[in-house]
Amino acid sequence: MRRQRFLRNFRNKRIMTIIIMTIIIFFVGFFFLKGCRAWVKEINREDVSQKLMSVILPGNSAETIPCFEQRLLAGICPGIQVVDEEREGEYCREECETTKTWENETTKQNGATQQVGEAQEKRAEQSTESETDGVPANTEEGIIATASKVYSKEQIFNYDYVKSNMYVIPSDTDLPESILDLEKIMSTDITIEKDSSKPQILIFHTHSQERFADSDSNGKSIVDVGDRLTELLQDKYGYNVMHIRDSFDVVDGKLDREKAYVLANKMLDKVMKENPSIQVVLDLHRDGVDPGRHLVTDIDGKNTAKIMLFNGISYLKGQGAVKELENPYLTGNMAMTYKMYLVGKALYPDFIRCIYIAGYRYCLHHAARSMLLEAGAQTNTFEEVYNAMEPLALMLDKILRLS
Repeated sequence: MRRQRFLRNFRNKRIMTIIIMTIIIFFVGFFFLKGCRAWVKEINREDVSQKLMSVILPGNSAETIPCFEQRLLAGICPGIQVVDEEREGEYCREECETTKTWENETTKQNGATQQVGEAQEKRAEQSTESETDGVPANTEEGIIATASKVYSKEQIFNYDYVKSNMYVIPSDTDLPESILDLEKIMSTDITIEKDSSKPQILIFHTHSQERFADSDSNGKSIVDVGDRLTELLQDKYGYNVMHIRDSFDVVDGKLDREKAYVLANKMLDKVMKENPSIQVVLDLHRDGVDPGRHLVTDIDGKNTAKIMLFNGISYLKGQGAVKELENPYLTGNMAMTYKMYLVGKALYPDFIRCIYIAGYRYCLHHAARSMLLEAGAQTNTFEEVYNAMEPLALMLDKILRLS
């Protein structure tokens, strides 16, 4: 009897223990899963993809790879899933938005905001043949003279100052002094002699489907903006311009940017071989920003979208130079954007946002005078971006024209 009572009590205690343990495990599991769910929500899918990319490209040290670059890698490594394909803005610059806002770029330029009005007044009086005292704007001395409205000569050649105030650099790459060699960049000749008899400038759009805030009503895209830039460079400034309107980001009638850069590079290989006279290659895009941001300034009484310049430098933190994506024209690329930035800040202080640096090369290795341009964003109207082509064309002529 005593034994039966003992066994009954033991079973009851065991059942009670099991019940209690089950309840504890349930609650622990519930809160654990809840915490995991919240953690997963906070993880940017870009970070997950980036870790995958660090395996594909050893030495990347699991640094952030923007989805812009993931699309390029997806073309190199078929089967890699690209994140954020549905996003309007293709470059996923949240990191840059939080670490350095574009509007603050101008205020950091050694009092540039105090000189905006003065610079714009002087611009109206300046000749297109020279900027200061008859010195051509496209020479090293001319660039320095033009930029002196905003920067001192010491600042123009100061690596730390220039890197901190003119460039935006994501965490997966860096801009070492060996690449941002300001003496070498400023002394690099990027001028060309105008010749309307043969193609000199090539404009194309790796992402031809990039559209604007009012594109649903007017059907306009970045390709139509390229038409305007082509018209200005040809009719107003006398260059022979080839505008490629092909779509590299559409497959079987659907938007597909995974291999856009691979396809564009194949096209460029062919076009450059067939047209050796081409000396300038411009990949014209529009940026993607937070829906609440409107990249607009006033130039000559017109609402004008702001411009961002872009360099792909084939350099990653933890790896250094990306030799499989070598760019033999990197110094020329850097000279294009840096001189454009300096001239732009002097002529239109609020027009150029910054020079963005990325770790890969994109389509910038076909000619020394190559540049990727971001004209406005998806929050701009077509007219605002259209208006931006006039000051952009003038700036290009300033740095390219052989006087």
